[in-house]
This record gives sequence, structure tokens and C-alpha cells, in this order.
Amino acid sequence: MIRVQILSELEEIAEYQEGTNPSAGRRNWVQRLELMQADVDAWLRILKVRGLLLKPDEEATIRVNFARMSWKAGRKQLAWRVLRRLLGANGEGAPGGGETFDLPPAQMIRANPEVVYAYMKFRWECNEAERQQSLRSMRNYTRFLGHEVETQAQAPENVLRLLARCNYKSSQWQRQLLSDSGTLEEGLKTVLEGYLAATSYDKSWYKAWHSWAQTNFELAAVWERNAQHPQHAHGSSSTHKSTRLNPYLVPAIQGFFRSIALSRRNSLQDSLRVLTLWFKYGGAAEVNAAVGDGFLTVPVDNWLQVIPQLIARIQVTSPQLRRLIHHVLADIGRYHPQALAYSLMVASKSQNTTRRAAAIAILDRMRAHSASLVEQVLLVGQELIRVAILWDELWHEGLEEASKLYFAEHNIPAMYAVLEPLHQLVRLPELLADVVHTVMHPDVQQTERQQHGAERKTAAHHGVAHRPQQTTRVGRWRLELLADGECVGGGTRQR
Repeated sequence: MIRVQILSELEEIAEYQEGTNPSAGRRNWVQRLELMQADVDAWLRILKVRGLLLKPDEEATIRVNFARMSWKAGRKQLAWRVLRRLLGANGEGAPGGGETFDLPPAQMIRANPEVVYAYMKFRWECNEAERQQSLRSMRNYTRFLGHEVETQAQAPENVLRLLARCNYKSSQWQRQLLSDSGTLEEGLKTVLEGYLAATSYDKSWYKAWHSWAQTNFELAAVWERNAQHPQHAHGSSSTHKSTRLNPYLVPAIQGFFRSIALSRRNSLQDSLRVLTLWFKYGGAAEVNAAVGDGFLTVPVDNWLQVIPQLIARIQVTSPQLRRLIHHVLADIGRYHPQALAYSLMVASKSQNTTRRAAAIAILDRMRAHSASLVEQVLLVGQELIRVAILWDELWHEGLEEASKLYFAEHNIPAMYAVLEPLHQLVRLPELLADVVHTVMHPDVQQTERQQHGAERKTAAHHGVAHRPQQTTRVGRWRLELLADGECVGGGTRQR
């Protein structure tokens, strides 16, 4: 197949040399290479044939891609030679061989910026001993490109993107050198400036926004440590720092939201970091406002993967934080009610009254647009609870609590309060196990009647003087059964 393509392009080259316009044919050549397998030898044969008609700098982008492919395939010598020829240097010299080839300013101006950028990247990878020099060269070229952009009324889009990548690489390389030397925290602010410049030149580049947000996140942690331990800070300004909001929080949140919006893959890591900052510092109005604005820029689907984290904090004490969490959950419930209803149903059964009230409030808001689904989920949840906890277990637990209240604490009203819901429960048996429990324990109904009789007699006397005696007749019989190990549901339970 490669031979057929070579013969076809040789025929096209012959036609072009006879005077045919080659512009349309070049577009076809580019498309053919894009459809070819990433094989170095096949690309090399095709490019040698095209060299009969085109100079290397006339298809610089294709040859840069070929150099990148050769590098990934381990053909570093070939990649190095291709890039040097594109820059107008000879093709000799081995990568990493101690060569210190720098680009003079005049050659920088003449060379294709994309080729210069690729060459500097390869040089960084080749010469580990000269990485400081590679970083300086990249910074110099970044300043040169920035000056060129400032002098133009409307800079080309590809130049702006390349300038963003130059700033990004400069910060990335500086970060790596600082990390190797153990001084990363001291140089993070300089790294942050390069990432910020990259976001300004290419506003739709995910990697730049993610790196900028991540660096702000790390600087926020450093600032927090310095605020907690002012003796490690310089001068008397450390006390003043601890009284104001962390200056890196809002930029970190804004950067993470921007990277989430631009991400084409799973952005769970960025989402969790946003939640970390929000839940920790959401009491501050600036942080809460930044999060609220960020939610408007991100699709609701993104938050489906963090529903457990959101529901876990629906009862937070901060009013503005709690209000925004409820608002986000309500939005999720509007578009994806099936993803939220069950989790809210579980939260609505919580023993924490604040949590239960918050979950019920969100379910009530969901009823406005998904009433049938909410009712079905609540019904399923109630039935699951009924199947999981039978009346025998409810009575056993209730009698244990009642016996403790009566014998240990002598709190008769509290004992009545524990037993009354159980008596109300057995009036309407629905499951077969409920019917069996009612048939096997008719004494439960008799005990309820005696309990109500005792309460009426006590109320008639306008006092509680006779209630302990009546309770001894009514309640002690069931409590003593429990104390003796009798079964509440037909079997035997030992205390």
C-alpha cells in the first residue's frame, strides 16, 4: 500500500513540475499522512519522495509531527536531525552529546516558531545537565514572541496558542527544577505567573487552567500553614495575614471550574478539589460567591459523581453554605431526579433532626416536577425498612428501652412514649409476618387496653399517685417476660 501511494505521489510531482498548481495536491498529501499509521519508516519514505518537490520548511508542521513520532518511537537521532535541518543547521550531532547549540536572535526571527518550540522541548529532554540553560532559552524566546504579539494589532491565532504553550512549558520546567532542588514552595509564585499568562493567551486550553488552579490550590495550603504558624513567616505582617481571607482560594476555585468546563474527560479530581475548598471555606462570602458563579458555568451532569459528598453536608451549620448546597441538589434533582431521590430518601430517615429536615425539604422541592418518582421512592424505602426490621425486632428493642426507663430511671411517661408507637403499629398488620405476630401475641392488645385504662384513671384523679401501681400491673408483666428471656416474636431471646 505504501508503494502504491509513493507511485501516486511521484506522478503528482511530475504533474506539478510541468506547471500544475500544487496547492490542492498538498492538502491531499496532508490528509493522506493523517490517515496513515504512525509508522516512522513509512512516513520517512513518503517524506523523502515529497522532498523532490518541497523544501523541509514548506511542510514544517508535518516534519515537526514526524520528529515527535520518531522521538516517541525511540529514534531520537532521527528526530534531532529533522529539527536541526528545519532550523537551518546541519544535521550532525547526537542528542545529549554535550552539544550547546543555541539559536541566535536573528535565526530566532527567521525560523518557524513552531519548529523553535519543538526544538527547545527536545533539547530539554536530551540535555538533562543543561536544563537551566534550556529554561533560559525558552524564557528568552517567550519574551521575544510576546513582544512580537504586542507590536501587532491582531496577532494570528496560531501564534497566540504557541505563546501560551511557551509560557506553560517555562512554568512546568521551572516547577520541575524547583521540585528537584527541594525549593518548590519558595518558587510557586513565579510558576503561577507563567500559568496565568498561558491562560490569557489561550483561554480555551484545559491544561493551562488546570495547572494554574492546581498551583493556586498548593499556594493556598502554604499560606494556611504560614498563617497557623506565624513564627515561620517573615516580619510582623504574619499576624495581619491570618486575619484576612486566603488570597489564593478564589483564584483556585475559579480555575478549577474553568478546567472542569473545558475538560473532555472525567474531571472528578477537579470537582473534589472544588468541594474541598468550598466545604472548608464556604463560610466566607467571597468563596461562596465564587462557587455559586462557578456552578453556572458547569453542566449539572458533572455533579452526579459527587452526590454522596453533597448529601453528606446538607446539614452544615453555615446558613449560606447550606443554602447553596440545597440549591445545587435541587438543580441536580430537576434534571436527574432518579440519581438523587434514593439518597435523599435515606437521609430523610436519619435520626439527626436537622439532616432529616433538610432532606425532606429538598424532596418537597423535587415533588414540584417529579411527584410520582418521589412517592415511589418513599414507598420503596418504607417497604425495604418494613422487610428489614420485623415487628418482633421492633418490640424487642422497644421493650428493652421501656424496661430501662421504668426499672432504672423510674421515668414512667418516657416508658409510655416508647410503647405507644408500637401499640399503634400493631393495629394495622399488612405483611404475613405482621399477622403472625398479632395472632401469636394477643396479649399485646390486652396490655394496650390496660395501659390506656391506667392513663384514664390517673387523669381522672388529676395526679400520678396511682400510676406506678397501675403500671406495675400493666407494664411489668411484659417487661418481666423480657427479663426472663421470653421471645417477643415466638422464639427465645436471652438477655
